[in-house]
Order: sequence, then C-alpha cells, then structure tokens
Amino acid sequence: MVNKLFLIAIFVVLIDRISKIFLKDVDYLFFKSSINKGAAFSLLQGWNLFLIIFAVFVIILIIYYRNFSEQLALGLLLGGTIGNLIDRVMLKGVIDFVSIWIFPVFNLADVANVIGGILLIKYFMKK
Repeated sequence: MVNKLFLIAIFVVLIDRISKIFLKDVDYLFFKSSINKGAAFSLLQGWNLFLIIFAVFVIILIIYYRNFSEQLALGLLLGGTIGNLIDRVMLKGVIDFVSIWIFPVFNLADVANVIGGILLIKYFMKK
C-alpha cells in the first residue's frame, strides 16, 4: 500500500513542476519570474552544492520517519523539497514566480514547505 505521505509528495511535485513550466516566463500582476540561486530570502547565494546536499539529507530524513503520525506535514515537506531540488540540479537555482506585496518572490514548492513546517510546529507544540 502506498503511504499517504508519498501521495501528497507526488501531488506537490506535479503541481510545482506544472506551475513552473507554465508560469516561469510570465511577468504581470502577481507573477514575476526569477531564478533564486540561494535559499529562502536569497540567503546562501552561491551555495548550490550545499543546498543540494541539505535537500537530499532532508529527503532521507523524511523517508526514514515516513510512519510519523503527521503524514500531511511530512508529505508537503517532501514534495516541496523534491520540487526545489529538481530546479537546483537542473538550473543551479530555483524558479520563483509568485510576487505578492511585501513577500519575497516564491513558488508553490516553497508554499508546501512553509505549510508543512507550520503543521509540524503545531504538532510539536501540542505534545
């Protein structure tokens, strides 16, 4: 039986890839395409190899703890991490295209990572 975590991760990766294919060259309204060669907020510029290794470590960690009760949180984190890892390996940076008001430009994999992280924090605060 396929774990719920992996179904969520596959969904996130597919939505992320499709959005990046269709929206990466769009520049109007809330879309402003760019390649982020760093991490969140463009930190760690030029550290692509480190960010790839860190992403692989996170993926291995999530797969190791795949039976953790918070399947939604881990699935979102796994899918978001894989989505951005694909960009890092192929483009040496991450395609960001959503630009909303004061927030840095981001993508759907970033959204999945943030929501997954918030769900994990919420889970651990209850414990």
